[in-house]
Amino acid sequence: MQYKQITPATVGLTPENISKNRYKDVIPYDESRVKLTPVDGAEGSDYINASYVNGVVKDHEYIAAMGPLASTADDFWRMVWQEKVYVIITACNEYEGCPKKCHRYWSQDVLDDVEFGDISIKLDEETQESPDFICRSLRVSRGGEERLLSQLHYLSWPDRSVPSSVESILNLITTMRQKQASRSGPILVHCSAGCGRTGTIIAVDYVWNLIKLAKLPEQFSLKALVLKMRKQRPAFVQAPEQYKFLHECVAELFLQHLSKVKGHTYENCVLNEDEAVRLD
Repeated sequence: MQYKQITPATVGLTPENISKNRYKDVIPYDESRVKLTPVDGAEGSDYINASYVNGVVKDHEYIAAMGPLASTADDFWRMVWQEKVYVIITACNEYEGCPKKCHRYWSQDVLDDVEFGDISIKLDEETQESPDFICRSLRVSRGGEERLLSQLHYLSWPDRSVPSSVESILNLITTMRQKQASRSGPILVHCSAGCGRTGTIIAVDYVWNLIKLAKLPEQFSLKALVLKMRKQRPAFVQAPEQYKFLHECVAELFLQHLSKVKGHTYENCVLNEDEAVRLD
């Protein structure tokens, strides 16, 4: 499926970079792509299929990324280290049928250290946060420095489809915010392509922040928000089902907020089915 190109996306299509993309039609825009520190003598070494996405109060609040290939996992960890990422949302599984959706870049056993380039990853702890996602504490080391990262791995979101419940995604985002706390680096969210499931999660969190920070505009529009984010990452919120699910998540966020307002009465929200259409 081809997606409308909004701004130039040329760097990811150069001969030295084209093989670093999982899908030929999801290429980061040049102006919003994450630029890695180049490796001396390695042409194209500043490229990774990942995009900055702005948040409510600051730019580069998020990184929306493709699930790494075996050949780009080293670059993935270079990005995590460079951008001072402390929370990673993994919204896909390694395998979801065929082909492979994501190369495993994390350790699954406390006795199994894995290395990607000059970065070492060790599993510190793994907990089942809910039936739908697990949290891994990853001890990441490079050049004598060590950092403790959180990886929230959502296990039950089918590609181009939606989760079984709104509650599970809101729980994921609540946990994500608890883990992020006062960290200044971006939150890294990825699925396989880094647009459908990734975009839905980021958009829900964005609205959660609008409500929490009392910055919700009078003429709030989810359509306008998604279109704005599509200028930063192609195919953001990829499928009509995901767009409808985004509305359901946001409706629940509003209901939860209104329930906390003393003396407020409200009715259940009814979604407009006509909104669940392609935006581009």
